[in-house]
Amino acid sequence: MDQQICSSILRSSEKVMKNYSKDEDVDESVKSFPIIDKTIVSQLAASLTDLLTYKVSSEAYHRYSVRLQIINTLRDWVRPPLGFDAHQIFFQDDILKNLLQTTIKKNFTKNNINNLNTDNEQIVKLCKSLINLSKTNKYYIPYLKKLIDYIYEIKLSCNDDLLNALLENKDSLELDFSIIEKLYILNAKKFIEDPLINFFVETVSFENIELTQELSSLLNLISKSSKLFTICSNIMCELFLQLNYSINVINYIKFILEKLKCILDVDRKNLIDFYPIKLRSCVIMMQIESSCHTEKSRECILKMLRDIHDNNTRESLTLLLHYSQWLDVFYSYMS
Repeated sequence: MDQQICSSILRSSEKVMKNYSKDEDVDESVKSFPIIDKTIVSQLAASLTDLLTYKVSSEAYHRYSVRLQIINTLRDWVRPPLGFDAHQIFFQDDILKNLLQTTIKKNFTKNNINNLNTDNEQIVKLCKSLINLSKTNKYYIPYLKKLIDYIYEIKLSCNDDLLNALLENKDSLELDFSIIEKLYILNAKKFIEDPLINFFVETVSFENIELTQELSSLLNLISKSSKLFTICSNIMCELFLQLNYSINVINYIKFILEKLKCILDVDRKNLIDFYPIKLRSCVIMMQIESSCHTEKSRECILKMLRDIHDNNTRESLTLLLHYSQWLDVFYSYMS
């Protein structure tokens, strides 16, 4: 080891290296240790002098200073808090893992979760921590699912980071789609209504226009859930009413349904399955243009719509907005 250090010091000086014909000669000159050869000692002294008096540029000095500050900051981040860094046990990876698992197993019970006396932000942070732990160790996945169920029970509003982390890692975290569905239902205003309304407001015409990434992701999720489809339909109905029966809303609904059908076709699914069972027979009939029906079949559909309208106005409006070719026909029938 000492010979290697001396050899490295000699090689650091270009002046000294000029005295050697081969690189191997340097190793040979420091083979005997401690060094007593005056020539070698002089060369070592010259090399050390060059190293100690070497000056770096101010730019390089600043770069090194920044790197050192980053290293110190990272050390502070990974250092155990609350003075635990004074105990060597908290730097031993396997022991620390066992301690963490034992602590969670003992304290992460249903009663303890239900009695959590902490603010929402801390619960979200805990959920993110469990996501990160579960990525590398499946031991924590059941506890993550328990916490998500608790978040749903207390109707805790989630932020974008948490939901995106769950969506991006749902396969590795072995999360059922029902868990993602629950969080979307819980945060429908933020994750369903806002993307739908924002796209409508920002778009003048719905011909030959591409979906935003946000809306595209939302429709992909809706294509997997009848519950999310119902929420989306209700939002559209409300938008239609709020904008005084605007034709633009009808065109927007048609645009959204067409995009949704394209996704469903790829997955070999049928949009009919997303409606409540009691409405499906009517939906099947309404998919056919009114002019293509016989007088008797058209009368039958209109009676069905009237019955639906009498029981639930929102459901009848949803069907008429989804199949808008029946709007005028039904209006005339009810007049």
